[in-house]
Amino acid sequence: MLKFLGKIVEKNQIEIDDVIFNIFKKSSILVIILITLYIASKFLELPEHHSKIIDKLFSSVLIFTISVIIANILSELFKFYVRKNNLLSAPTGIINFLIKSLVILLGIITIFDIWGIPVNHFITALGIGGLAVSLALQPVLSNFFSGLNIIASKQIKIGDFVKLETGEEGYVHDITWMNTVIKTLQNNFLIVPNSKLASSIILNYFMPEPEILEIIPVSVSYNSDLNKVKDITLKVAKYIQENEEEAVKNYQPKIFFTNFGDSGIEFNVVLRVKDRTVRPELRDKFIMKLFEEYNKEKIEIPYPTRTVLLKNIEN
Repeated sequence: MLKFLGKIVEKNQIEIDDVIFNIFKKSSILVIILITLYIASKFLELPEHHSKIIDKLFSSVLIFTISVIIANILSELFKFYVRKNNLLSAPTGIINFLIKSLVILLGIITIFDIWGIPVNHFITALGIGGLAVSLALQPVLSNFFSGLNIIASKQIKIGDFVKLETGEEGYVHDITWMNTVIKTLQNNFLIVPNSKLASSIILNYFMPEPEILEIIPVSVSYNSDLNKVKDITLKVAKYIQENEEEAVKNYQPKIFFTNFGDSGIEFNVVLRVKDRTVRPELRDKFIMKLFEEYNKEKIEIPYPTRTVLLKNIEN
């Protein structure tokens, strides 16, 4: 039967049916063994009391197994829905944990009913125990609900590049039920408790979009022809903007003279980059190209100078 179903799944181009088939394939052996043992037990001449216990035992194990299978399938369906609708960059651990826990809890309640344990007693005990646990695990629950709030607000998503108020920055790798995992540019994981992240000031470089303006300060000598400087600088800026992969194509660079500095006339060159992480590469390429063109055109880049006046004081 698995071979037959496998051939059908291979013919389809739908991604989710492969995932569901693999879950069934891994669990099918256990289910078949349970059913086989249950049928075999019917051929044993056991007392009625023992036979009822065996029936309840096999039913409990089978229900729990099916609950786990359904939980895994729903979890994979959620991941597929998230990817298809581009809701998050990747499914988060906290949502998968909630889905699986809810389904398995329903399975456990069903097992209690099979053994004749009143469900209302279980719910009452669960409520009292939950209250005690919530008081003891207040920090854990705070992180848990903070994680839900972070996901629901959609202000921080997996894949976003963020900077914390403490100065650390990196890509949001995952949002678990306890922590938010940030992958730094040094390829390390920064683990931040959800409660601290929810109450801190965060700069999200990917909201509302990852593209940003890159402002590069430049200075030229007071002896320079400013019209010539502007033309050459714009020429270099346009070349970089249209030919480098880090730059946003079709953006028109801009130049603004800003100040009469101590050593020269200062101005800013405005470029547009795809995201914050590629800023160093773009600045490097622009500065090298601009320095080369300034040398060709004999445009002087000033360095700090000081004029010292010496006064002869007669006694």
